[in-house]
Amino acid sequence: MKSCLAFLKQHVLPALVCFGLALALAQMDSFQRFENVTFDARARLRTRYFPTNPRDDVVLVGIDQDSLNQFGRWPWKRTVHGDFVQLAGRLKPSAIAFDLLFDDADENDARFAASITRSQTAVVLASEPAGPEGGIKPGSDALKKLRLEPLPHVVGDRSAIDDDGAMSLPLAPLGEVADLAFATVPRAEDGVLREAPIVLRYGDQVYPSLSLRSLMHHWHVTPDDVQVRLGDAVVIKNDFVNHRIPIDASGKYLINYRHTLEGFNSAGFSESFNFLKAKYVEKKDVPLPEFTGRILLVGQIADGLSDFGATPLASHTPGVLVHANVLENVLNGDFARRAAAWPIWLGGFAITAASLALFAQRKFWQQIAFAIGVPVIFSLVTMLAWKTLSLWVPVVWPTLGFAGAQIFRAVRIINPLAASSLASFLRLI
Repeated sequence: MKSCLAFLKQHVLPALVCFGLALALAQMDSFQRFENVTFDARARLRTRYFPTNPRDDVVLVGIDQDSLNQFGRWPWKRTVHGDFVQLAGRLKPSAIAFDLLFDDADENDARFAASITRSQTAVVLASEPAGPEGGIKPGSDALKKLRLEPLPHVVGDRSAIDDDGAMSLPLAPLGEVADLAFATVPRAEDGVLREAPIVLRYGDQVYPSLSLRSLMHHWHVTPDDVQVRLGDAVVIKNDFVNHRIPIDASGKYLINYRHTLEGFNSAGFSESFNFLKAKYVEKKDVPLPEFTGRILLVGQIADGLSDFGATPLASHTPGVLVHANVLENVLNGDFARRAAAWPIWLGGFAITAASLALFAQRKFWQQIAFAIGVPVIFSLVTMLAWKTLSLWVPVVWPTLGFAGAQIFRAVRIINPLAASSLASFLRLI
């Protein structure tokens, strides 16, 4: 009995205390920032050294420097966007989604709207929070004519979904001929874009994000075919498609970043515009961009424009790249997941308690090798889990718990040695 109690006191209790404290620290927001750094590093390493092939049914149409050189300073006349929609519509893309804001009235809105109508193509325009001073509030009469369709089937607590109040929306006539969807991507406390809302709340209703609305057109599904289960998934199902997008209780989705801008199936705005114009207006025999049946995602990628932010891949990333990664994740069924804490805690606790017992009488170099080797191997395992399974396994707090126990073991070894040395010194005196 005494030997059992001694074992618990010397080996189990220290491991329990160290891992308990480490897990408690992991709940702090300031501590989570350290964990986020390790996640971002894994995302960059995988993108750089283990790239995947991009999908060909998502085309990122970038407003790049060549486009600015051709059409002038930003913002452009809306007739430019209208002409692009009308020309690209000849190739029958499944949807043209603009990650651009057309919320202020413009003298060319009527021509832009007419071009959308003539294109006979599904066009999705972005909407974003307006801030406390402006925008359109839920229930406003201005919303009655706009194509802003809520999702009727929502299970769970809607109040958990972010609601930014007033929104900046494209008004009539644009909002009458194009579908409206929310392009909001909130930043984490450290300013990095790691999660994207799949659904958002506007007043009492729940609406699709820009990515989800584009996918609905791509799959030819209606809002009635979409069920939102907060804390579980967005399920898109009819007689022809069956897809599931995991979301948390607030409707957000952990983005599984696979590609930088260079890794996507992309085309410059001006380059595409020029080929389309040469073919359909000037009647020249030129190659056409491969737009048929694809989602065209139009957004800013030129340095100096406003729609940039920090992502795990880089501190200066085009916002349209976030939506492009989400679209590709969903189309591939390639979803990122967070590992549950309890198996990691249980496994780390067991390994640590065993190390305190088994290595107590080992040689010093063996103890050092074990204390260094376990965190190194664990870090490699977490990288492998992210590479192969897109599983986000925490690194910092398990390593901290293990390191705390090893420090305890070292102090326990050093104390008797110090006491013995002191006794020998006193006898010499």
